[in-house]
Amino acid sequence: MTDVIMKDFSVKPIYLIKTGDLVLSSDNTYLKVARVVNYHHHGIIYCIPKGLIGNNKVIYCTNHPIWCNNGENRIYPSNIAKIKKVEYTGTLYNIQFEDEGTFYVNNVKVDSLSPNNKKFKLPKEMYFDKSKYTDYICKGEDDQTRKKPQMTRKYNSFVVSNVKDPNAIIKCTYKPRQPRPIKRRLV
Repeated sequence: MTDVIMKDFSVKPIYLIKTGDLVLSSDNTYLKVARVVNYHHHGIIYCIPKGLIGNNKVIYCTNHPIWCNNGENRIYPSNIAKIKKVEYTGTLYNIQFEDEGTFYVNNVKVDSLSPNNKKFKLPKEMYFDKSKYTDYICKGEDDQTRKKPQMTRKYNSFVVSNVKDPNAIIKCTYKPRQPRPIKRRLV
């Protein structure tokens, strides 16, 4: 089960979060949920074992960015050593705010789904402040309009801090990409 940390530091399963709920963001600030996106997924997801990155439960996710290095970078789960790929068919959830944001899943800081996401654009009628709506479509995780740290691709290790104990530093290992084998055709 994916637990989200709320404004009052209580936890709530992501599938029970509603529009208007206040969730913990960063530095003890909170954001109002515009919507919880749920969608059917069939294919590969990533299994992050309990405790690997400071998470208090196993996390199952798509390649959802995780914040690291004291907020200086973000990393995809596929780039973390000891994370397993698993086949999954079922419902997945993500949170959208009317602005770019973050929230905590099982004690780990993750990106929210951009309100300008190509596949799940937040409709104007779901904005609390309609003047924040734009027709812009986000070009990806490192889109400069998101004003988020770049995805890390260069470290041998990285650090994830735990929301329940900010002084507890969890050092993790970056998994370098394996070169793809060259396919040669015989002529």
